[in-house]
Amino acid sequence: MKNKIFKILGLYFLLSSNLFANECLSENDISINIHNYTTREGEALSELKILKKKTNEVLFSEELLGSKELNKDVKFIDMDFDGKKEIIITSDRDPNHTVNYIAVKINCNQVSRYSIFGEVGEFKGYNISYDEKRTYIYLDENHNITTHIYCYSDKLYLCQESFFIENGVELIKKYDEKERIIMAEVYSNKNRLETIINRKSYLNKEPSLPTNMYLIKGDKVIILDKKIDDSGQKWYFINYKGKKDINMWIKAEAVDIK
Repeated sequence: MKNKIFKILGLYFLLSSNLFANECLSENDISINIHNYTTREGEALSELKILKKKTNEVLFSEELLGSKELNKDVKFIDMDFDGKKEIIITSDRDPNHTVNYIAVKINCNQVSRYSIFGEVGEFKGYNISYDEKRTYIYLDENHNITTHIYCYSDKLYLCQESFFIENGVELIKKYDEKERIIMAEVYSNKNRLETIINRKSYLNKEPSLPTNMYLIKGDKVIILDKKIDDSGQKWYFINYKGKKDINMWIKAEAVDIK
């Protein structure tokens, strides 16, 4: 009988310890420490650490440009409408730099960059509409601002993306909840434009991988993306609806935007 009691008690304490170990963190369970310092070369830097309050265990650390103030440069904002606040850190105040903010996610007992907002959780700016449940993230890609709009429906997903492909010409793409493209159009001053092949032009699987396939003058295409290769050549990733859909790269100079 005693052995059974001891086994039950042992199982209880084992389960309790596992539950405690897997206890999810919230903003109330962490503390943030900022250490500002200057290098020998006179550059102002700061080291930010996110610690677990109970143990002072370092959960996340980051070196940032410039001096930082906790109340000014660290904000707790629910950016994905899941009821839990993310940590938004001002990483760089220089308006000429491509990154000004970092998003950090508390995911149960893990604290890491929130990669949904930029590949490494870095972005130029942001805005949030709580009424529409939309989050706007602005990314600086080679000094061309790309706007990502995230919508919420059970979870956050990319529902719209827009960026300029030429002076005054903006590509707008819309996505469904599975992030499949449902619309891609180009606009100038809110006027929708057509994209038409202006001469016989060969298609590439990648800008550096040519094929024998080509389009001819007058073919209408849908622009899906833009890329500039190492030689400075601009390419468009296009969709052509013929007997079957074709999605390939073509030199931008072969496409007239009217």
